Amino acid sequence: MTAQAGSASSPSRLGAAAERSAARECLRRHMRILRAGLTPRDRQHAAQAFARQAQRARLLRPGLKVAAYVAVRNEADLAPLIARALKLRCQVYLPRVVNLKQGRMEFLRFTGLRHLKRNALGLLEPGPSAPRIAARTLDRVFVPLAAFDSLGNRLGTGGGFYDRRFAFLGSRRHWRKPRLIGVGYDIQRVPSVPTEPWDIALDAVMTERRVYRQPHR
Repeated sequence: MTAQAGSASSPSRLGAAAERSAARECLRRHMRILRAGLTPRDRQHAAQAFARQAQRARLLRPGLKVAAYVAVRNEADLAPLIARALKLRCQVYLPRVVNLKQGRMEFLRFTGLRHLKRNALGLLEPGPSAPRIAARTLDRVFVPLAAFDSLGNRLGTGGGFYDRRFAFLGSRRHWRKPRLIGVGYDIQRVPSVPTEPWDIALDAVMTERRVYRQPHR
């Protein structure tokens, strides 16, 4: 029996998928090199700019439930943004890996740096006793990225944690909550990100220079 043209198992589909996967990994490596070239002063100035941009664009407001992350490997640093969110009386949550093999995570309340623990990936996360929140009830989620484009497509680090956790957003046509805000440096903007069907697009991307919004979302 011959494979049907365009079927999921056809050689052309498999070849295209392999090329797309290779292109994504190549882009990740390139962006890691670009980020590593930023000086500590560049990253520090950018971190302060993220906090200012978030407040100026009203991405942070009193009472909002906000998810952030602790930066690693030259990622965009959100420490000043987290501090500003807490000062504005936002509730701040951080991701915690629930199942590494399945790429699943949850969000727990941030209660101070001293309560964070390092997981198997070397990432700092809240301990399991911290208060949890359902992802659907968050207002804003600040998402790390490797690259992004003008359509709000995001290339992550390859683990798929955010795409799995927020897959439910893909089925919504009108009301969308939470809003996903990618955070990165302007050098991470590319003409086009090679996407996969399971990728969840961003509502906006915030860099040290500006906020790129997606008005159609």
